Amino acid sequence: MESGLFRKEALDRKRGDALGPVRIVAPLSQRYAMLASMAFAVCVIAWLVLGTYTRRVHVSGVLVPAAGLIDVSARTPATVTAVMVREGEHVRQGQPVVALSAERSSEALGATSASIIGNLRADVQRVETDIAQAKRLSEEQLTALRGQIATARQQVSDIDGQIVLQKAQIDLQQAMLVKVAPLLEKGFISAFQVQQQKSDLLNTQVQVKTLQRQRADTAQQLSTALAQIAQTPMQLSAKISELNGQKSAAEQALAQAEAERSMVLLAPTSGEVSSVLVKSGQAAAASQTLVSIVPDDTKLVAQLLVKSEAVGLVGVGRDVAIHLQAYPYQKFGVQKGVISSISRSAMNPQEVAFILGQAQVEPDPLYRIDVALASQQVTAYGRSELLKAGMTLDADLLLDRRSLIEWMFEPLIGMKKRFEDHRP
Repeated sequence: MESGLFRKEALDRKRGDALGPVRIVAPLSQRYAMLASMAFAVCVIAWLVLGTYTRRVHVSGVLVPAAGLIDVSARTPATVTAVMVREGEHVRQGQPVVALSAERSSEALGATSASIIGNLRADVQRVETDIAQAKRLSEEQLTALRGQIATARQQVSDIDGQIVLQKAQIDLQQAMLVKVAPLLEKGFISAFQVQQQKSDLLNTQVQVKTLQRQRADTAQQLSTALAQIAQTPMQLSAKISELNGQKSAAEQALAQAEAERSMVLLAPTSGEVSSVLVKSGQAAAASQTLVSIVPDDTKLVAQLLVKSEAVGLVGVGRDVAIHLQAYPYQKFGVQKGVISSISRSAMNPQEVAFILGQAQVEPDPLYRIDVALASQQVTAYGRSELLKAGMTLDADLLLDRRSLIEWMFEPLIGMKKRFEDHRP
């Protein structure tokens, strides 16, 4: 009945909620939050896609001259008696740097170096005396030989005169025998007188033979004396040469002993003293570096030590960020450099100890990398300060640069490559 009195629309209206349909309206703050979240997500995605990250390797090193440090070292164990330079001082080539003393003492001899030097000086004086004596003896020998030669020549001359006279006597005696031969036949003289004449002739001939033998002996003596007088200067020269050799050896040993006892080390080149490693009165070992000099007109380079696991990732020309420990980078900034060379083989422990200033601790092999500095000075408190050799530093080697999303997916990319490599 009631449904017939009212229209269908009224009845449908009555069946609904008197308060109207239900509407869900989001608050304004939620709408803004959703927009902000979407914007943040877009920014994160853009940052991952567009942002980059540079992989770094942190290493240690030291500043050294490109041409190397010039070390002044002791040749033998000694005691430092004076240090004549200071760090930072400019020195000239040949300038005295360090004075050393190698004096030693023993209970028996006292100052052994002084005793050795005294003995060597005595050896030098003894050799000089021998040289003077050899010259004097040679001169005396020459004088005696000259006298012998003069006497021998006079004797030869006298004998020659006697031989001439005796030969003349023989001629007379022979002529006399020829003349008396007829008289003997006529009986004017006896045979005894003739025999007497012949005996006198024979005696004269024997005397001539004797004189000739004497002349030969005297001539031989003269020849020997002439040979000796010719050899005497050569013998003297050889003797003096031998003695001079002994003198030179003694003088060299004396100079070496004097040098080892008290020596002054000179600067081998002009430059700036980078470090003085000893003080007066300190003992110095053989080959110990006492003073280091940076040669003039040489630039500093940074020498870095890199482990073998990272050396393959760096190359010549790569940028390097250098943090000098003397000038903290938080306050004075970062020094820039470029890799100029990389060692082909691992360094030995001695080389590592020189760069680190201490013995190598890590067992891993280390490689040396030389870095050319962009500047040889640093600005500190408004002033430009020159860098100094021996400054220790830390450095960041800038390796490959990739986007952040590549770093995130690097494990997946690596797995893909390994899968492709192992795929038949």
